[in-house]
Amino acid sequence: SAKRRWSARCAVLISMVCVVAIVAMVNYASQRYFSKRLFLSTQTDTQLSGQTLGLLRGLTNEVEVILYYDREEPLYPIVSGLLNEYQLACPAIRVRTVDYNRDPAEAAEVKIQYGLSSFQEKNLVIFDSDGREKIVPGTMLAEYTMEQLPSEEELEFRKKPVLFKGEQVFSAVILSIANPEPLKA
Repeated sequence: SAKRRWSARCAVLISMVCVVAIVAMVNYASQRYFSKRLFLSTQTDTQLSGQTLGLLRGLTNEVEVILYYDREEPLYPIVSGLLNEYQLACPAIRVRTVDYNRDPAEAAEVKIQYGLSSFQEKNLVIFDSDGREKIVPGTMLAEYTMEQLPSEEELEFRKKPVLFKGEQVFSAVILSIANPEPLKA
């Protein structure tokens, strides 16, 4: 009968709404109260150490990080991923990405704001906290070795990163701009 079909459809609709509501509540609770992240790869480059997490828990100043980097640079995904981990671990850190090749207007604005003059100043990570700023060149973030490319005609070499030091450098810079007075032993 029509009444039975209508009541069955209504029951299915109410069940679906209840399931969606339960999923939304579990998602909200897990995001808000259970912020433990799972790292499924053993070789992840973006998992922060305990010392860095301790530093970020004690951070009270707002820190703006500007990733002034070319997105085509081989080190860009690693640096961007690491800065995203910093931002997720500490709400006082804000990360903004400026690609000087794709957005020249915003790049010019950053150059003027931080006094970057030459065309040689590329691939930088700029930290700014209450007017105290530090600029980290991309070359400081990794150690490189020269690798010979297979070629029969002539010798060709390329720089290959062998050690990424981003977390050490970023944590030291955040500590230095968050605490402007030198530590006393």
